[in-house]
Amino acid sequence: VRLLLEAGADPYINQANGMNSLMWAAASGDTDTVSMVLGTGIDVNARDDEGCTALCYAVRNNSTRVAELLLRHDADINAAANDGKTVLMTASEMETTDLLHALLARSPVIDQTDKAGLTALSYAVIRGREQNLRLLLENRARTNIRDPAGRTLISIAAANGNRNIVNLLVKHHADIATRTGDGNTPLILAADSGNAGIVIQLIRSGADVNARNSNGNTALMLAAGKNHIETVRILLQSGAKTAIRNNQRKRAHDIAAASGSRESLALIEKQGSSGAWLSGIFRSSSD
Repeated sequence: VRLLLEAGADPYINQANGMNSLMWAAASGDTDTVSMVLGTGIDVNARDDEGCTALCYAVRNNSTRVAELLLRHDADINAAANDGKTVLMTASEMETTDLLHALLARSPVIDQTDKAGLTALSYAVIRGREQNLRLLLENRARTNIRDPAGRTLISIAAANGNRNIVNLLVKHHADIATRTGDGNTPLILAADSGNAGIVIQLIRSGADVNARNSNGNTALMLAAGKNHIETVRILLQSGAKTAIRNNQRKRAHDIAAASGSRESLALIEKQGSSGAWLSGIFRSSSD
C-alpha cells in the first residue's frame, strides 16, 4: 500500500469487495502505512461490502497499535458490520486481552447486540475466554441478556461445561433460575451434559434441584437417561425426587430403565427419594 501511495496511486479507489487503501493498511498492522493513508484525508469510517471499517480490519488482525491510531482519528468504535457485529464483539473472542483493554478504555456501548442477538459478553462466554469475560464484567456488562433461542449466558456456559465461567457469572448475579425457550434451567442443562462439577456449583448457589422443563423432565431424569452416574449420585444426595413424573408419566427410574442406564438405575433404586445430602456440597466454594 505504501509503495502504491508513494507512486501516486489514488487512495480512494476501492477493490472489488469494497476495501480501500486504509483497510488494506489496517489489515497489514503497519502503523506507518496507516498514518500515511490517514494523511490523505480518507474517510476513517468508510465501509467495505460487508460493512467492515478499517478499525474492523485492525481488530481482526489483533493489532492494538493500529486500532488505537484509528481511534485517535475518530474511528467509530460502535460501528457494526452488516451482520451487526462490532469490534468489541470481535475482540471479546480473542485469546489475548490487550486489544479488549484498549477498546474498553474508549467506553464503547458494551451491551450492543448483533443480528444473532449476541453481545460482546456472549462471544466471550461462547469462546470460553475467561479473562475477557472478567474485563467485560468489570465494565458492567449485563449477564442476563437472552439470545433468540431464549438462552442466557449462564445457560450456555452450563451446557458447555465451563465451570470457571459459570462461577464468574454467578458471582456477578447471573440468574441461576433462568429458563431457555424449552424450559431448561442451567442446572438441567448441566445435568443433561453430565457436568457434575457445575451441578454441584449451581446447587450450592441455590438452584432448584427438582425444577422441570417444558416436557416435565427434571435434571435427574435427563442425567439418568444418559447414565451420567456421578451427576445422578449428586442429584439424589441433594434431594432430587424420584417420584416426579414427566409429561409422558415417566419417572427417572423408568427413563433409566428404558435407556439401559444400569448404574443410574441402581442408584435410583438404592437411594430413592431419601434425600440424603452430599457431604459438604453446600460449603462455600472458597472452603
